[in-house]
Amino acid sequence: MNLKVHVQLDLLILVLNNMRRFAINDLYDFLQIPDSEVAKFNEINDSLNIDYLKKLFYESEDEFFEYVENNLNEEYLKLLYIYLNLAVDLYYDYKENNIAENIYFDTIDDIRIWINNCIKETNTYGLKEIYWINEHLRMRIFKLGRLQFQKREATEFMDLLKQHTLDKFIKKDYFYFVHIPEGERLSYDLVLDSYQKAIEFFKDEMVFACESWMLSDRLELIFNNDSNVLKFRNDYILLNQIRDENHIKRYLKEGSRLADKVNSLEKDGIMIGEGFGICLNYIERGV
Repeated sequence: MNLKVHVQLDLLILVLNNMRRFAINDLYDFLQIPDSEVAKFNEINDSLNIDYLKKLFYESEDEFFEYVENNLNEEYLKLLYIYLNLAVDLYYDYKENNIAENIYFDTIDDIRIWINNCIKETNTYGLKEIYWINEHLRMRIFKLGRLQFQKREATEFMDLLKQHTLDKFIKKDYFYFVHIPEGERLSYDLVLDSYQKAIEFFKDEMVFACESWMLSDRLELIFNNDSNVLKFRNDYILLNQIRDENHIKRYLKEGSRLADKVNSLEKDGIMIGEGFGICLNYIERGV
């Protein structure tokens, strides 16, 4: 999160602690939503039954998405408005569970990132990644420091773990998926700090897993050995590699040196792809 957003966050928390209840206008300010879009929200509110949609969201995840797909397909601004209303409720869920406000704001700031991605991909202000942000709203993803953490079932990857004789280290039926939000520098010190924050937050045995271009076994083709990305990857035991797509290109600035390297390799038929791996640095290895 940049300095401007940190200042906004400090002011917002001050207001919430001392003056009034948290409301959707506070989210507009925090996420830096332009007044022109806020004006559209006021119009959208008249055409949407927000109370019904929120009830549907809480009662049935499947029925909520079925409704969205049938009635709000590609209505990105309406979807953003619905999710912002749900994000206000989420604030009070955090309060009820005694989770710090800074974790709420750090986590929900992902909406701002995906608004920007929606603009880039569709030339429309709104929210496209509704299935991803759904995880935040259901308290299945938390941003703790630089990284996000998502508790996921281990069964979907158990075959891979067995192939590498690592299944014996998974003593529960889940592990913690690590996600790396874009828009911030990936300092290795901050990565280690995030792992520690996750240990303190979840108070659990931490088997971390990650699926990302940052776990590609071809990163040496584009990064120096002292790269923070390589330091991040080298904490993981790599279990699988996928070469069908260069996911890294989504995060590169066109015309940058790194983008030129990736494009040059792709022309030669070499894809960076992505990898899947697990980090066992934070569990007891004795089995």
